[in-house]
Amino acid sequence: MKKQLKSIVVLGAAAVMALASVMTASAEVASEGTQYKLPSTEIVYDGDTYDDWHYYDVEGAELYVTFTREGTADWNGWDKEQGAYLYNEDGYEWRYAYVTLNDTYTRAWWALDVENSSDWESVSEYGIEAGGVSHLYNFKVVKDGVEYPKCKLIGGAYDVNDYWMEDCMFVLVPVGYDGDITYSIYGGKLENEESVRNDDAKCTFLISGDGSSLNQQQAAVPVWKEDSTGWKLENPDGSYVMNAWYQSPESGLWYYLGGDGYMLTNTTTPDGYQVNGEGVWIQ
Repeated sequence: MKKQLKSIVVLGAAAVMALASVMTASAEVASEGTQYKLPSTEIVYDGDTYDDWHYYDVEGAELYVTFTREGTADWNGWDKEQGAYLYNEDGYEWRYAYVTLNDTYTRAWWALDVENSSDWESVSEYGIEAGGVSHLYNFKVVKDGVEYPKCKLIGGAYDVNDYWMEDCMFVLVPVGYDGDITYSIYGGKLENEESVRNDDAKCTFLISGDGSSLNQQQAAVPVWKEDSTGWKLENPDGSYVMNAWYQSPESGLWYYLGGDGYMLTNTTTPDGYQVNGEGVWIQ
């Protein structure tokens, strides 16, 4: 089953393209209208005026997110009627979702996952543009054996209001498309003095489909589990990965699981390689 992942990083009041991954966590589908708390990386400003501002990251901030199917912000012409719907195509329809972040000064990532999608082509760097709507990607999906090449993704626009921010996600797919479309928010963390996406702080909203591909994805790969001792990788059959290297299917990073099943950190592995504080092989 081929799936495509596109990611965007949200930096408070700015959206920047990114394709960052760390550990793969098990998918948990969020309910509409329910608020979820994720760990994130806070942006702290110093200086009294804008010209004096310097920002630095502080690990451990809390990010509150809520998914909805209708926007609550004043989108100033960026809503689905005046924005995404300008791209009507015969035989296609829009699916959409919004997420509210209750603190505009925390750092988070979002990602779109469309089942059986392919041939993603980047079109625009910044998403929806005021006064001249622009979409991010063209892609295609297969429905009932027929290829639909005019699918489009619009996303990354946001509306900021004091202490919360609302992001939008629009995807144009064939009429009646029943494949999984998901919209995920990830918290951030500091790694090697840089803010990176934390896949273990993930909240996923199912826009369409029944979640079958999410379930298959969970069953096919080991799942990271954390306890008071550290991180372990649980196999689908309930056993744990031991005395072995594991490569994350998303990030390509390598981790070593010891004889007790726990991920090694800040040490040398039995076969002579170094891993850092996050358990990642230092190449």
